[in-house]
Amino acid sequence: MDIRYLHRTAKTCRQAGLQKLHGPDSDKKAAMRRRILFLYRVAKERRQVYEQERQRYAWEQRARPSQRPPAGNWRTWLILAGRGFGKTRTGAETIRGWVKSGRCRRIALISKTMSEARAVMVEGISGLLEIHPPQERPVFQRTRQQLVWPNGAVATLYGADSFDRLRGPQFDAVWMDELAKFRYPEEAWNQVMLGLRFDREAPGPQRCGGYERDNF
Repeated sequence: MDIRYLHRTAKTCRQAGLQKLHGPDSDKKAAMRRRILFLYRVAKERRQVYEQERQRYAWEQRARPSQRPPAGNWRTWLILAGRGFGKTRTGAETIRGWVKSGRCRRIALISKTMSEARAVMVEGISGLLEIHPPQERPVFQRTRQQLVWPNGAVATLYGADSFDRLRGPQFDAVWMDELAKFRYPEEAWNQVMLGLRFDREAPGPQRCGGYERDNF
């Protein structure tokens, strides 16, 4: 049942019911009053939980200007910042927005190793599984190392140390995490450029990368 409907119903019952229950109390009236008040309290608590959950996933309201994708026609977005900036959350929320809008359907998630990509970009506290509301959350297929969204979009995990795996696949968006840590950054970057061939909506294939300032 929709929590807003429950809240309105309980409030209406409370107002109407308590008006009818004035006067000398009986056991039946007292029990009815308790039920109405209990329903109202439950609805109020659930409404508060609903609002907290809504705010938790309202990235467009919480993101700082520096965490929003740049305006204009661009192809590469470099985030050069230290710890605490929110690079992982920014990358995950950017991918979430592109997938939700239908802008991107084939995505590469690249970190130094496959295990780091899974631990940070997918399952981390600011990873893709955590920042999606339940009804939009993708399914992580561990055997295929892929995230699959309800709308059919697919993100595949790659370890940059095995950059040869980037030969062949094509993408319309790439999120590279901690490029400065890659053992073969130039080779991985070149393979990514060859894979970004899809041309959907302007400004075209996108690359989003997060870097630690201390790594430079």
